[in-house]
This record gives sequence, structure tokens and C-alpha cells, in this order.
Amino acid sequence: MFRVDGRTHFYEEDMNITKQLVVPLLAACFLSFGFASPPAWGVLMQDEPSGFRGNSWGASPGDCPSLRFVRDLGTTQDGKLITLYDRSTVGLIINGVSFTRIRYRFVENQLESVQLSFGGRANRDKLLQVIEERYGRSVQGERKNLSRVEWDGNETIVDLDYRVDSEVGSLWFISTSLNQQMASFAW
Repeated sequence: MFRVDGRTHFYEEDMNITKQLVVPLLAACFLSFGFASPPAWGVLMQDEPSGFRGNSWGASPGDCPSLRFVRDLGTTQDGKLITLYDRSTVGLIINGVSFTRIRYRFVENQLESVQLSFGGRANRDKLLQVIEERYGRSVQGERKNLSRVEWDGNETIVDLDYRVDSEVGSLWFISTSLNQQMASFAW
């Protein structure tokens, strides 16, 4: 640095050092914002379903064949009744995975979600493979997250959950619009 006519001037070497320090620091800051997201980012879904097994979101229990009433789960803060139904798992196999239970959840008699329960890490991996083929590949960091991977669409959320401690998992198909009504439901 030197001064001429009362103004400070920098040597070219000093400017290069400053650029060498500042540019990588700024790049690291911007990259870190991308990694600061929660572990379950969600993948934008391709070829999204508008229901489950021919039952559209919003269908009544009577429109969904072979359901057995399980119980009322309660009401949302808005007073909307939440009910739960079961369906036989016979004949439903996805990528070699058999399910231990299928549950249909309704908000005010409108199909809001379907939960398919399974056991074992190998089954979780088989389901992840077929879901990625159908709805799009998940983010690398999310693929490694055993507990949860999510695909988000305009009408449907597909959510693959797995509990390592109990080796039990669930594959959820959820209506985006009807699930918003569940936000006020106190489990």
C-alpha cells in the first residue's frame, strides 16, 4: 500500500491475496446455506398419483371397497372427525414386499391418507428402489437417511418411514390438501 496525493493505493499483490481469501469464504457461506436444511428435504414428485389403488383423494369409506372400520381417532380443532379403516393385505405386493397392515385414514369421510406397514431393512430398501423408479430419485443425503424419505407433489405426498430400532416401517400416500386439515389434529 502506498499514498499519493492523500489517497491510499494498494499493490496488486495485496488485492490478489484479498480475492484469494474473500471469494472462497463467500462460496463456503453460500454452500453452507444449502446444507442447513433439515435432513428430510423431499423430492419433487414425477408421475404423481391422485389417490391409492383406484381410490381418489376425498373418496368416502363406502367408495373404497373391502374396508373394515377400526375406530374414530378423534376430531381436529375445527371439529372434523378423523376415522381409521383397515383393509386386507392379501394380494398387495410391491417389488417383492408384503405388508403387515394397510390403514386408510379419513377426515370427515374423505380419504386423506393410506399407510402400508412393513418390517425389515431389506424391505425398506426394495420400496425405496421402486419408489425412486416411479416418482424420481431422492437426494443423496436423504437416501442415506434411513428414517425418512419424502416425495412431494401437488396432490400427493409419498413418505417412506423406517424405524431402525424396531425394524418397522411405513409407506404413506397422503393427500396434500386434506392433510392440511390434519395439522389441527392433536394426536
